[in-house]
Amino acid sequence: MPAAVRAVCRARRAGSPAQPAQLGPHGAARPRPSHRVRALGPQGRRRRRRAAGAPGPVPRRRGARRPGGRAGRRQPGVRRALGRARPARPQPRRRRVPAPAGRRPRAGPPVDAAARPRRLDPRHLRGGPRLAVRAAAQGPHGAAAGAVSRLHPAAAAVVAALADAGHSDPHLLPLAQARRLLDEAYAAFPELPVATVSDLRIEGRDGDRLALRRYTPVPADGDRRGPAVPGRVVVFAHGGSWVRGSLDSHDRVCRALARASGLPVVAVGYRLAPEHPAPAALHDVVDAAAWVAAQPATRELLLCGDSVGGGLAVAAAAALRTAGVAVVHQLLLCPIVTADLDRHFDPGYDGVLLSRAELEWGRRQYGDTAAGPVAALGPSSPPTTVLAAECDPVRPQSELVGALLAGAGVDVRVHVAPGMVHGYVGAEDVLLGAEPALSLGAARITA
Repeated sequence: MPAAVRAVCRARRAGSPAQPAQLGPHGAARPRPSHRVRALGPQGRRRRRRAAGAPGPVPRRRGARRPGGRAGRRQPGVRRALGRARPARPQPRRRRVPAPAGRRPRAGPPVDAAARPRRLDPRHLRGGPRLAVRAAAQGPHGAAAGAVSRLHPAAAAVVAALADAGHSDPHLLPLAQARRLLDEAYAAFPELPVATVSDLRIEGRDGDRLALRRYTPVPADGDRRGPAVPGRVVVFAHGGSWVRGSLDSHDRVCRALARASGLPVVAVGYRLAPEHPAPAALHDVVDAAAWVAAQPATRELLLCGDSVGGGLAVAAAAALRTAGVAVVHQLLLCPIVTADLDRHFDPGYDGVLLSRAELEWGRRQYGDTAAGPVAALGPSSPPTTVLAAECDPVRPQSELVGALLAGAGVDVRVHVAPGMVHGYVGAEDVLLGAEPALSLGAARITA
């Protein structure tokens, strides 16, 4: 309470004025009001009259209406002077006004929810969504959302499951862990039955023991009359960026190929980089194919390869032709045949099960500085079937193989599976869109 008001109250209780009295207009004595009291307005004047003992009007109840007027309002200065200031009223919550329909939000351009790729576990997406999404409009490793949205739903589910299991960016993992993850990738799929599976060991040119695995198919009619084309054998080279992959990692692919074609398949467990740099892998594939061709039961030899194994198959066919061993057909599954990724790599799918960084890392480990097996493609190449995937970053290389061989007059057929991803062959019971591709490949190699 201000000092001036306290002085007036003490004077009223004591019956004496707080200051020397002055004569009013009618001769009545009144106390000298302080500057604070004079500034209190009408309420202050009523208080001065009551303090001086002069009769005054009966104080109105706060908020009472004057006759014919508005409700009386006490000056805010009086409340402050008397120490009874009204507590501050809570401010009403401001309603958020939605932005106009044509205005873009500050966070970025609007993205269709259906076109937005699934956000993956960032623990397995090192190096920058990588397959977590970098931005709302981007997919793994910068893949455009529109491109990722063209994935077949089953393929998208497989991509997400593999990413959750840690299959993204293997070049950033310890080498032993990266190899183990690829070997376990197909373990989650149910096993495809074949007649027999047998492991073999042969002597390589460098003195190493080369591991092979032979798959004998079950005849379609069940009476074990033999394969669809007697004496025709398929030699298979797995993928894995030259540093990964084994007989176990592509076991399912070989089983699916044997079941679809009715031909025996011999998989080659070639040596891997960086322990065995170039051209160790190519030598192993050539030696294995030459050994199979030399067997009494083999009449015709076919080569098949997946990913970098497709490139090894192309180079091996040229080397075998030079050695006098004929290859009647080559089946290439999403092949990688050139090191020129500037012109033959689709950045829209970079990171969808395969990234440019992984390929460049694998080639450095392998130590191959040549242009790639593309130089072996020409008029003397065998009839070729290429099974490509629409959502594969190396799809342009499959198209390159088809263009070069068609220009050279070679019988070639390129099939691009819509919505499929790199390495889709072998998962036909899960990726239903892959079944027509495998059926086409089987029909071509048994014709």
